[in-house]
Amino acid sequence: MDKMVASSTISAWKALPYDWRFDLSDIVGGGVEGASGNISFINQKPEGQLPYMILELEKLANNSKNGKVTIITHSNGGLVAKALLKKLAEMKEGGESDLIDKIDRLIMVAAPQLGTPQAITSMLHGDGQELLSEFILNKEVAREFAENMLGAYNLLPSEKYVGMMADPIIKFHPSLSQVNDWYTRYGYGLKNYGEFRDFVLGGGGRVKPDPANINEPNVLNASLLGVSEGNHSTLDDWQIPVSIEVTQIAGWGLDTVSGVEYSAESECVPVVGVTQCALDYVLKRKPILTSEGDETVVTQSATAVDGKTYYLDIEKYNEAFKDNSSHAYIFEIQPLEDLLKNIIIENSTTTLPVHITIEKPEPKDKKLRLSVHSPVSIDIYDNLGNHTGLIPNPDPNSDLELVEENIPNSYYMNFGEGKYVGFGSGGQNRVELNGTGSGTFTLKVGEYLGDKEATSTAFVDIPVTSAMKGELNIENLDTLPQLKIDVEGDGTFDFEIKPSEEFDPILFLEIMKKTVMTFDLKKSVEKNLVNRIDNLIKSIKKGKIKQVEKKIKGFIRNIESKKKHNKKIDDEEKQAILNMLNQLLNNIK
Repeated sequence: MDKMVASSTISAWKALPYDWRFDLSDIVGGGVEGASGNISFINQKPEGQLPYMILELEKLANNSKNGKVTIITHSNGGLVAKALLKKLAEMKEGGESDLIDKIDRLIMVAAPQLGTPQAITSMLHGDGQELLSEFILNKEVAREFAENMLGAYNLLPSEKYVGMMADPIIKFHPSLSQVNDWYTRYGYGLKNYGEFRDFVLGGGGRVKPDPANINEPNVLNASLLGVSEGNHSTLDDWQIPVSIEVTQIAGWGLDTVSGVEYSAESECVPVVGVTQCALDYVLKRKPILTSEGDETVVTQSATAVDGKTYYLDIEKYNEAFKDNSSHAYIFEIQPLEDLLKNIIIENSTTTLPVHITIEKPEPKDKKLRLSVHSPVSIDIYDNLGNHTGLIPNPDPNSDLELVEENIPNSYYMNFGEGKYVGFGSGGQNRVELNGTGSGTFTLKVGEYLGDKEATSTAFVDIPVTSAMKGELNIENLDTLPQLKIDVEGDGTFDFEIKPSEEFDPILFLEIMKKTVMTFDLKKSVEKNLVNRIDNLIKSIKKGKIKQVEKKIKGFIRNIESKKKHNKKIDDEEKQAILNMLNQLLNNIK
């Protein structure tokens, strides 16, 4: 923009800052600029002075060569601009100002005009805070922060958005009957905005969870939700004056949260004083993803008004330029910059830049989506050494997690207890797993064309300790990959596991045996444990499942007892053994 001013292509430009935590009416109707140039939306503006944004638009219009101003927005700025234009239209009707006649264009880039589903999980659970770019806040802090911020409520899907979507933005699995009444109350999913509103406000007597309990969805503030509903009811169907040329540009092709699905799963938890597996059903959630978005805003929300509509195929751009641009960095994409120049300077879009179309693109290439649950980390490396995943925070006292996503068309997402990664199919990638505790993990791999799953596979309930390392080399699912497991983390792989949707008790016990052998135990104690495991394997091979159950329960009682040999197993190793035995018992039943 500075170059355009220097070349006299345009007279001037100015970025209009705002505090997105505030409501739209406060942003466009107030604000004063301090001596330092900072903008405050809390202090009352001086009597008779125009609001900050309107005052700046007046200055730009007065200096413009044609007396006109073009407004360009990114993300939430689109909502602010629509509220600003609505206010200007009201000011003209009241005879206060004709500034709206001096606005010639509104260009909205990746605007969540009708909200975006990602805001649901951010506000209810503290998940997916990509609005903070490379930082992931402590989820408890993030959820409390969002609950009391009016600007966040404006990003929730509006009534118009919910009504236009064929699939529910919140889904419920029948298994939920084990933990709550949501499936009974709502069925397979929320069918209309009334049900969505009822759910997020705690319908059916759902109480506000303890701040530390981010597994249970929060109960939102009805007053703040009401304000955002008023904003959307005013703006979603408001017709921008025909004198203003409206252009909306949507990012497309990147996996974007389009909803959340709740279910209940049984977990086998060792309980003090109990000599067998204690089954407990726990609330779970997973993201529903669509490729029709820019990783933050779903395409349908970014293209919600009448006007010229363009689609930026970010997936193809990233693939061609070995980049990993998404919503936050969309203005760094050269074809978008070229399009904006064509609109502003040439006043022509006869020839569109590469990767920009007026028709919504169709998916052509497959992509991989991986998820892993408890207690492991996941990192992806491509054949050039690019990495996607968590990186160390240089500040050891910070509770922020840092993420890098350097592989083209890749992402990393924390969602509930799960870690979710995605990247393009067709290139060689190495998936690394590292144990972060004791228990079991499940790795799921799906290959998708657009939003349709082409094929999938999984590695189910694999024993893990904090020493374990795993590796999976994957290009696509035409050839099923094998998971290599290094039980003790010494650089030597002990097992190569074929994918299967079914639990393999023999494999489980073989890994468990190898794990026990890595513990620092006396030979006599180790031999006793290994013999018990071998006896379980023999009984399973003979198909004596009832006998296996009895042996596992006896094994648990033996480990829990205060017999002399058990005192030679430290607490961490004992807990790891109990976790594995309880999980085995849960799967055998």
